[in-house]
Amino acid sequence: MTVYDPKTGLNISEARRVKRMSSCRWRLNNLYWILNEQGEPIKFKMNPAQWRLYRLTWWLNVIPKSRQHGITTFIALFILDACLFNSNTKAGIIAHRLDDAKRILREKIHFAYDRLPPDVKASRPLLKDDSLEMIIGFMDSSGHLSYDKSSIWVSTSMRSGTLNILHISEYGKLCARMPVKAKEVKTGAMPTVHKGGFIFVESTSEGPFGDFYDMCLEAMANEGRENAAWRRLDWKLHFFGWMDKESNVVDGAVDIPPEVNEYLDKIEKVYDRILTINQRAWYALTKKRFKHDMFKEHPSTLEECFLASVEGAFYAMEISRLREDKRITSVPHFSRDLVHTACDLGVGSHMPWIFFQICGKEVHIINEFNLKKEDAQGGAVFYREMLDEYRRRYHYQYGKHFSPHDVSKGEIGSGQTIFQSFADGGIHFTKLSKEKSVLEGIERTRQLFDSLWISAECKETIKGLSSYHREWVEGLNMYQEKPKADDAAHWADVVRYLSMIVDKKLVGARAGVLTAAKVRQWARKYRRVG
Repeated sequence: MTVYDPKTGLNISEARRVKRMSSCRWRLNNLYWILNEQGEPIKFKMNPAQWRLYRLTWWLNVIPKSRQHGITTFIALFILDACLFNSNTKAGIIAHRLDDAKRILREKIHFAYDRLPPDVKASRPLLKDDSLEMIIGFMDSSGHLSYDKSSIWVSTSMRSGTLNILHISEYGKLCARMPVKAKEVKTGAMPTVHKGGFIFVESTSEGPFGDFYDMCLEAMANEGRENAAWRRLDWKLHFFGWMDKESNVVDGAVDIPPEVNEYLDKIEKVYDRILTINQRAWYALTKKRFKHDMFKEHPSTLEECFLASVEGAFYAMEISRLREDKRITSVPHFSRDLVHTACDLGVGSHMPWIFFQICGKEVHIINEFNLKKEDAQGGAVFYREMLDEYRRRYHYQYGKHFSPHDVSKGEIGSGQTIFQSFADGGIHFTKLSKEKSVLEGIERTRQLFDSLWISAECKETIKGLSSYHREWVEGLNMYQEKPKADDAAHWADVVRYLSMIVDKKLVGARAGVLTAAKVRQWARKYRRVG
């Protein structure tokens, strides 16, 4: 005998289903189908990373992550669910390539819609269905199509209209390759989501620069605040490392290098959690395969996301080797040896300086200076005062100050060359010769890395070398040989000048001051992991 609920008039099984269907959490875990990593259709159920994102979702969400957590899948189903069960909901999906955005619509959203229970699907018919947009209709209680509708559309940028949910996929890649288009997304698409709407910005990292990086820094600054103090225009950070994926394990005996175990011991302390032997084996084998791309593809911490070199980076392998050899560290200043400088010519924040010493066969970058973007433009007198301040603060004994060949060009309005202007200000440059080509200098700089040590405090130098990359040409879908002209290029240029100084032996260690044995002894004493 069928038992009916007196409140709803439905039988008990129908009433239970209606109650369950009113829960977004239940629907996400029971209603939708996806393709798993083996390409097999399975019923979707939130994994730990997806469940954490669901519980902690804010209005503005920025999600730096390692690979294959299913974050894109979760957001796609979150969008579909919102559009199916909330009338007049508009959602947009942006990817750095239109084909990628279409793939999310086709392989995740449309795939799940096609496998909905027949009654749900019948009550939410598709009024428009193509590769760029799905419009979902709503049937009223009498079985007629109502005026209500929801829509999901994809693009590489969205400026017009109003959205309730916006998903921006691989924003880090967009910022690195196409900064103009990234700016259009920031100024055009994001403002279309009004108060009460959700934005999800997810990406693997593409180096420590660009709007995705700035967004993560802003979200980091908001960490630790009570929820009641958060504002709807604050970005909230959701980081997912490789250890947050349950399947990142390997069974069987694996030879784990001592340095990997040492590194993972530190990660255990960071998170106050135990990594199993199977997780350690997975990390060791994966690191062996990915090498210098490990930080980018499978970071352990948020900071590691932005240690990664960008695609097309000139010095990706060299920077990775510096880190593995622990030569980005606490580099001491040898007070009895000379400190030399090299600078790049530019305006304001585009005139970086590095301070270096030649220690036996090693080259030590021990300090750096650059104006901040918001600071006033510096001049010859300003930099003279800066050098004097560094002399007093760090007890430097200066040797030579090197500049690029174009120091001989004239300054606008003064009638003097830059060389003369700085000489009048008290800085006597040693002018370097002009190179045949920048690419030739880059090859020479790669050789410098074999003997290079960099102070971990020289964050801009490290970031510049990591981010120095080729120009991406979207129309050709390839990188050009020439470097991209951005902030990273100025720091990379200074190190390129340093490689010329070392190659031509324009400076050297004082005879008798430092022996190779003394250098090794002091390096062991002062070395710190960077």
